[in-house]
Amino acid sequence: MIAKPASIFVLALAAIGAVSASPLNRRDNPPTGDLTGTAEWSNFDGTSACGTTLPADQPLVGIDGNLFNQITEPCGRKITITAPNGVSKQATIQESCGDGCSENGLLLTTGLFSDFYSLDKGTFQATWHFD
Repeated sequence: MIAKPASIFVLALAAIGAVSASPLNRRDNPPTGDLTGTAEWSNFDGTSACGTTLPADQPLVGIDGNLFNQITEPCGRKITITAPNGVSKQATIQESCGDGCSENGLLLTTGLFSDFYSLDKGTFQATWHFD
């Protein structure tokens, strides 16, 4: 029996749909649930990985370089950070830590870090998630 062209077309569309609908092929979804990593502050200099400057008084953050590179369009995504003292703040991703962060680590502007602790503290263990 010879397949009709319409049948071949339907099968091709079904195959394409199955591939594009597969969550394993989607890189635009960041991880769900809480992540834990070291948060530290930085005096960001120059242009960020997102092509912007990072004013110290804005709630801006850089994330672990591996994670930054795993998701599509990380720039501008919102995250919520919680410190051990119970303070939670929302921040906007505008930088990659590259290799400068630990796994799931964060670099915070000085203004954002100061919302959690004094800069003298230097680092804290943060729990955070993508909004």
